[in-house]
Amino acid sequence: MTHASFSSTTEAHSGFPGSGSSMGDADRAHPLPSGAVPPTPAETLAQRFDWLIDAMPVERTLLDRSLVRAVRRLDPDGHLILRRIRVAGGATFDLLALPDGFLDRPAHRDALRALRSRRHRLGCPLRLIREAVVSREPRLSNARLIHESAGFHPSRCATRRLIRHLFAEGGSATLRDCLPPLRGETDPACAILALVASKFLAVDLDHPLGPESRVHLVTRHVPAA
Repeated sequence: MTHASFSSTTEAHSGFPGSGSSMGDADRAHPLPSGAVPPTPAETLAQRFDWLIDAMPVERTLLDRSLVRAVRRLDPDGHLILRRIRVAGGATFDLLALPDGFLDRPAHRDALRALRSRRHRLGCPLRLIREAVVSREPRLSNARLIHESAGFHPSRCATRRLIRHLFAEGGSATLRDCLPPLRGETDPACAILALVASKFLAVDLDHPLGPESRVHLVTRHVPAA
């Protein structure tokens, strides 16, 4: 996923669709990637949220303690999931995932609006993400595949060959075209997803992953001239 497509999603920079409507965005069905297994109810909101964040070209950072305390006062049972990310360029955003039904209570809605307004006044944007948005397909299944590939470690030589290939192609190529530089790897496609998990590469999560998926080189890994 390029920085442009990333920053055009939920309220700018959260990586989730919906722009300003993330609190009311209706879920829509999408086909699963070929061979993908849909997440089960046992896979918690926190797990699914982390898969998505870890599959994006962003960096997780330490939480703001004052915000953690505010969220705990609002939700002492721990249903809300708070994460902080830094995007390319250095901007930092707090993301709060809301479980299904949490906004059904007017008191919850009012408290979240007030909290978001306070954070805005402090210059610390807080993005509210509905569980239906977190669970949207095919993005979630793509993120799960990337998560499951994270333990695979392609060789340094193969990684350098792929980065040089992408650089020569202007920073982007199809997944199919990225396979030859990974010759000798046990599972080249898995190696590409592992490099996405390692933030060397990025992919568009909003379309099923396949041979024609675009693979992008993350800017900080562009070879020096």
